[in-house]
Amino acid sequence: MALFKKLFAGIKNNKWVSGIAKLFSGKSFSDEFWDELENNLIAGDTGIDFTEEIIDFLKDEAKSKKLKTPAELKDVFINKIVDELNTVKGMGEDFKLTPKPYVLLMIGVNGSGKTTSAGKLAAKFQAKNQRVVMAAADTN
Repeated sequence: MALFKKLFAGIKNNKWVSGIAKLFSGKSFSDEFWDELENNLIAGDTGIDFTEEIIDFLKDEAKSKKLKTPAELKDVFINKIVDELNTVKGMGEDFKLTPKPYVLLMIGVNGSGKTTSAGKLAAKFQAKNQRVVMAAADTN
């Protein structure tokens, strides 16, 4: 869990995360709230199936716990995301890359932190006396 607290602390200035956080500062569970949350999750490349699953889960939690505001649901949302991430094999573990050369492909939506993450990974590999070569491409 400490890994994810660190992860969330590190990405709080991310545009996508800021948009989600703003939604959870709202005053009521309007249709607009649920639509915006769905749009933000899809824009964040979480996938249609997971987006539908998490929204249904959050609606059920809000109803069963008699929550009145999105702010009250924020921790439930975060815990659900963390639980899902914990199901990914190897999550939070160091890379075990073999054989050389290692190739890492980073894919994501604009503003999701790919460049920052690539730089941090490069620094981590260099600190272990590994040589790093970086390349970039765009769809435009």
